[in-house]
Amino acid sequence: MLSTNATDLFDQLANQRVIVLDGSIDPLTSSQEEALCAFIEQGGGLICLGKAVEVYHEYALLGKVLGQVRGIYTPQTEIIANIATPASFFTRRVEPDFAVFEGVYLLEKVPADAEVQWQTTWHYAPYTLAYTRTYGQGRIFCTTLGGTLETKAHPVFQQMMTRA
Repeated sequence: MLSTNATDLFDQLANQRVIVLDGSIDPLTSSQEEALCAFIEQGGGLICLGKAVEVYHEYALLGKVLGQVRGIYTPQTEIIANIATPASFFTRRVEPDFAVFEGVYLLEKVPADAEVQWQTTWHYAPYTLAYTRTYGQGRIFCTTLGGTLETKAHPVFQQMMTRA
């Protein structure tokens, strides 16, 4: 369920298995943040795309769910995403790289327990574009891609989201 309305999202939380956040619901109240974190800890799934990691990583509880991340923001530019973990469920049998044109929050630091799925190179340095990790009994998939309709329509990005 992708929601840009906090009321809709939290009214339906008990009926969902996976929540998709794109960073458009901000700010979250402390009770909304607590409900979302409890949902994930008890086995729910969280998919963060686009600017969600950048927006929510500094929240006290969501920061723990997403893990310690740090990054830099690029201007609108071509980003070439490359598979980081070829044997992963997320990246098996997909094109090994794909190009998108958008401004992206490049992750220079991800949680130590995260499995990096997609990465890129920016100014000769490697950066993470997508990672997975667990939190409690829940599963988290975060990608900083997906900030434009063109990226969301890309076949490889759609495969990534379907597998998340």
